[in-house]
Amino acid sequence: MEKPPTPPIIGGGNMSKPPIPPKPTTVVPPVTPEHDHILESMKEKMRMRFNQQAKEIENLESAISLLKTQVFQEDNDQVRNLLIPISQQLDEILKLKVDESENLKLVPPFQTSYQPSRYMASQATVEKPYSYAQAVKGDDDIPSRPQPQPVQLAKTLSFEERKKKKDSQLQQSKKHRLILKPSDKKALSLLSNPKFVYSLRNELNQCFLSDDIMSESDNKSPVVATIGTSFMGTSIVVTTTSGFTADFLIRNEEKWRQMVEGKLQTEVLLEKDEKWGKFVLHNVPMDIFDGDEGLIMLQHEIEDYNPPIQLREPPKWLNSYDARRERGVGSVVVTTSSPEQAKVSKIRIAAMQLNVFEYKDMRPAIKKSQIQCKKCQRWGHFPAACRRPISCAICAQNHETREHSCTVCSKIGVACPHSLLKCSNCKEKHIANAKECPFYPKSSGQAEDVFSSNTVEELSTETQEKNLKRRASKVDRTPGSSPSKSKPRKRMVPMKAVEIIIPNCE
Repeated sequence: MEKPPTPPIIGGGNMSKPPIPPKPTTVVPPVTPEHDHILESMKEKMRMRFNQQAKEIENLESAISLLKTQVFQEDNDQVRNLLIPISQQLDEILKLKVDESENLKLVPPFQTSYQPSRYMASQATVEKPYSYAQAVKGDDDIPSRPQPQPVQLAKTLSFEERKKKKDSQLQQSKKHRLILKPSDKKALSLLSNPKFVYSLRNELNQCFLSDDIMSESDNKSPVVATIGTSFMGTSIVVTTTSGFTADFLIRNEEKWRQMVEGKLQTEVLLEKDEKWGKFVLHNVPMDIFDGDEGLIMLQHEIEDYNPPIQLREPPKWLNSYDARRERGVGSVVVTTSSPEQAKVSKIRIAAMQLNVFEYKDMRPAIKKSQIQCKKCQRWGHFPAACRRPISCAICAQNHETREHSCTVCSKIGVACPHSLLKCSNCKEKHIANAKECPFYPKSSGQAEDVFSSNTVEELSTETQEKNLKRRASKVDRTPGSSPSKSKPRKRMVPMKAVEIIIPNCE
């Protein structure tokens, strides 16, 4: 049986199989502006949530810091025992909040693009036309929408990191500050005149412009930026520009010191704005280190036999001369060049070894309303910020208190029985810091007076009589007084909350 004839091949050569038509393609519709709005709304919600977490962590850190400070300063043991568990609970809450915040950072909310619904995808299913060339290529190049980049959120700093950053900025600013301490405090009043400060700054910069210590590029930039007084109004603060430091002013002090002292009409002591350290030494022998020369010798003893300690100034006695003379020894406070040098346990002086004790400033905190200006005698501000005329605290005349003089006894700077007292605040016959003055801050406790303990030597006869009457009213009655008029006295037993009332024996 013969085979059927093979059909002729058209076109010659090998013929491949016909291409298989591709399946219908599901086309994702492009994202519309409405979808972008939904995506942006999602991003904004995540940002608000993250910022709220950061704010909660910051508030908890502040509350924990205040609570730990209160625990440290609390004198009542019962209250302290109640505060310690609360502080521990807040630490646990802060730890949970920080962990929650870290987990929130790991979620990539901004990498999720909007996906259309199934209904929209089904409506987009179409039979796309294709050609032979597209079929041979195997796939269509459908442009895809680029994915949005993740948003970099600002890192939330912890309390320790913020404190460290603030301290670093403070140290950088201190490098540009130079402290001038005038020997005559009267020179500080000159800085209350803006024209004088402006002229002093320009002349100070002029001292460097004509000198060959700087290059031509440096000559075009000024050295000193500002001149003012310290917060307490006891010294002058000179701040340099960013291109110079306080060390530059100290190295070249011979070029400008004479000009500044001539303008201020007094000598000045230069000091860098650095943090010092202090400690206390007890049982320092008085017969060796008594007097100013003895304290200078004590400074050399500490520096020579206790390297690398360097003192900023000679030590100062903490107790009075009579107390030192009675015991033969005394206590001194030592000021070092840095806080690290004060962290020692023992000091060797005068062939013996003394223990070092921590220095604690026990002076009561003074509010702004308790401060009396030494210039105008009003309350509530420092002399450096005063713009009022000078007034004497004794006679209210237009001169400083230290310049007050008596024509009878020739005493200067003090109130005597011959002084015509007048208060510059209430215009009554008493000194400006008298407690009977209606302007005296009676409700604020202790106030900083304009006089020291040895300035006002004597008061008027009227004031002395008032003081005697006030003291007499506080003296207890004598045993011969009438028992019917005396009130029963109370005696408090120490270390116990018990009152023992002693009745009258009639």
